[in-house]
Amino acid sequence: MASRKDIDWEAIQRDKRGLIPLQIDGDESGVMRILKNLAVTDRLFEALGIPEGIVEFEFPLPRGRADIVVFHHDGTATVIEAKGSRDFRGVLSGIGQVVMYAVQIGFSKATMGIRKILVAPYIGEDPEVLLIHNACQSAGVEFLPIGTLKEHQDISYDLICERYPEYIKGFQ
Repeated sequence: MASRKDIDWEAIQRDKRGLIPLQIDGDESGVMRILKNLAVTDRLFEALGIPEGIVEFEFPLPRGRADIVVFHHDGTATVIEAKGSRDFRGVLSGIGQVVMYAVQIGFSKATMGIRKILVAPYIGEDPEVLLIHNACQSAGVEFLPIGTLKEHQDISYDLICERYPEYIKGFQ
């Protein structure tokens, strides 16, 4: 089986730009690519358990950019903050960010209600995950742990190996 370093990403960039979202890095951009992959394949709403709507990535606000804002057809909105590392403090800071973005959208009076979601690559029930869950609950934020980025990378690489073996270095 190919590893990450065996995939010829330059050739994919040149020939099959649609596969670039499969290059999942081990940081926030990796989590955003996972979420964008879900949006492109019309699975974002189901994966997050939210109603369908208009998806805006990197939505500009007076005080920063929300990673994702979904404006639902019923007049409500969902603000999603993605964190890419397992840095505990960084993930906890995401709670404040998503609340700040939701407040700014709420001030615009453009929505009837705002749901807040924090997405991060956590799994299990270790004390940090439970603390993040509790902090989110206290702040009115839903916490969505998506598993490790390596798990998502492995799925991407398996897909490329299976369907596009010509992009594996050394393929004959």
